[in-house]
Amino acid sequence: MKRGQYLVAFFLLAICSLVQAQGTYTQLSFAGATALNATGVNKSGQVCGNYVDAGGTYYGFLYSAGFFTPIAYPGAQWTVPFGMNDAGQVVGYTLNPTLAFIYDSSTQTFTTIAYPGAAFTYPFSINNSGVVAGAFTDAQGASDGFTFDGTNYTEINPPTGTNSSALSIADTGEVLGAYYVSGSSTANYFSYKNGVYKKVTISSAPHATGLFLNPTGTTIGGQNVLSRTLTTGFVYKNGTLHTLRFPGSNRTAPAAISSAGEVVGNFTDESGQFVYGFIWTPPGAQR
Repeated sequence: MKRGQYLVAFFLLAICSLVQAQGTYTQLSFAGATALNATGVNKSGQVCGNYVDAGGTYYGFLYSAGFFTPIAYPGAQWTVPFGMNDAGQVVGYTLNPTLAFIYDSSTQTFTTIAYPGAAFTYPFSINNSGVVAGAFTDAQGASDGFTFDGTNYTEINPPTGTNSSALSIADTGEVLGAYYVSGSSTANYFSYKNGVYKKVTISSAPHATGLFLNPTGTTIGGQNVLSRTLTTGFVYKNGTLHTLRFPGSNRTAPAAISSAGEVVGNFTDESGQFVYGFIWTPPGAQR
């Protein structure tokens, strides 16, 4: 794919301290589900995500004030929400048919989107201006990131790697994404804004994965792979890495953070067999 001329800068996040994050964990589960993934959260405490039934089918949901509401694209076999903004707009994709969508939870209506000429389009994040970030694949199966502002699509493709994705977008327009280098299955992370790419690494979490931004772009969340049997979550802000670990779990995987600081994701229970969603609410959080 054609690549533009970009100014590339690389930086290493400062040496940071490690702190076990205080706060409250809330488990999310759905009757009959074999797994539940919380993938997006907004300042009102609404959570979007998906759950999986015994047959392996994915169902979308919106969770608010203790109640689940279905998000189901008409006629689709699967509906898989990923991210949401403070207005209650949710982005995701469907299977059979395969479509990318923006869902307005206030009107319960879907708008489909598609990167021009792409085989598939996968939106992962939407900011409070309604700008979508995600990835698309071409006919050969290669992927690149993109943003969509409601009118124009912009390709996000770091010149140092391949198979890129735009995973998260802040209200400032900053994108956090991932790419791969030839011969490696390890994801590398980057930020992008105004044509400038910067490599993102966290010195105290060298095996960090699944990174994402909060709405203001001031906090990075993700997973910290400590060993084959232990993965914790974290939020990184102001030079400090705050560890998140659902009580009793050896795998805690955050997926999104709101402007109120609430984090959502999923965790594996003590048996290692079941996956549940969670909400982590920091001390003093205000919606």
